[in-house]
Amino acid sequence: MRRNKEPIKLRQRKLRNGNVSLYLDLCIDNRREYEFLKLYLVPERTKADRDANKRTFALAEVIKADRITKLRNERFGLADNRQRVVYLLPILESLKARNQFKGIVAHMSRLVTEKTTSMHVTPQWVRKVCNAISKDESIMQSSRSEYLDKFKTILRSLAKDGCIGHDSLDAWFGVGKVQAEREFLTAEEVRRLVDTPCTDEDVKRMFLFSCFTGLRLSDCRKLTWDDVEDIGERSRIVFRQQKTKQLQYTDLNADARAVMGARSVGLVFRAPSRGVVNKHIADWVSGAGISKHITFHCARHTFATLLLTADVNLYVVSKLLGHASVKTTEIYAKVVDKKRRDAVDTISGILSNGIVTDSEQDMTAENSKPP
Repeated sequence: MRRNKEPIKLRQRKLRNGNVSLYLDLCIDNRREYEFLKLYLVPERTKADRDANKRTFALAEVIKADRITKLRNERFGLADNRQRVVYLLPILESLKARNQFKGIVAHMSRLVTEKTTSMHVTPQWVRKVCNAISKDESIMQSSRSEYLDKFKTILRSLAKDGCIGHDSLDAWFGVGKVQAEREFLTAEEVRRLVDTPCTDEDVKRMFLFSCFTGLRLSDCRKLTWDDVEDIGERSRIVFRQQKTKQLQYTDLNADARAVMGARSVGLVFRAPSRGVVNKHIADWVSGAGISKHITFHCARHTFATLLLTADVNLYVVSKLLGHASVKTTEIYAKVVDKKRRDAVDTISGILSNGIVTDSEQDMTAENSKPP
């Protein structure tokens, strides 16, 4: 008896970089097609490489079996109501390799194992993930919203490919679009900090530098003297942002250059961990008699609000902060607008006891005359 040939085969193709691409060879009705799965086996130098290849190959086999089932159902006119089953870890590793969805990928990687498949993505599991991210105080509120949006994008992709049901997608919920209060310092408060001692001089210099430039803590800690260009009386820094990976050119004003100190070699600032930095800042701010809850990132808020208060163009402020979109910078503009409204409201209430007319003023003056 002649054995039926398998219509879909899993094949491998070695790439120039040493990896192996997995693809499906489909021979249907004497027509040959290829489906590249965007799954890759890496050279097995360590146990971790072997384990990763094992998971990747298992995922490719699942996809192959799914394609064969769909093909047979189509030939016999059967509806395929099954959900495709895929492993989540290879998907997350693929996103990580492409440097996509970095925050949510790191968060989800702590919630899945090698055996976690799309079958585990139930409405209850989705709500659990959303709830965990929403309540994680180690993540800034704006970042929580971003993580959840990216999580929804991953769920949509899984639903589109038939890996999860729409009930799981519908179970997603976000933290809303309410912006967190952005604490910042006024120019007078920055001057008070300049005159107040700090237990760590490098933390003080670095915080003030951020107030004058808007640099994040991650960028300040990586800044080296090779990134600093002194041209005559002007200075600027050229660096690649840690968060966005974009090349940034920032001109320095006299205050920013002064807190950097004399030119040397290596790192411009030497600072401890973020937690220790914020502890020094909290003590320093308290010593200056400032009751606000100030962390290092508030220096970036201070830079933005000081510029906008001085009526610097929103687009210019956006470029100085290194924002990819002006919409992000508009958040600071709203804060400044609110402060301006509050300032105007401080002189409100003068007429709260009623308007005094000219006739009433004349009458009051007449009655006040001595007999």
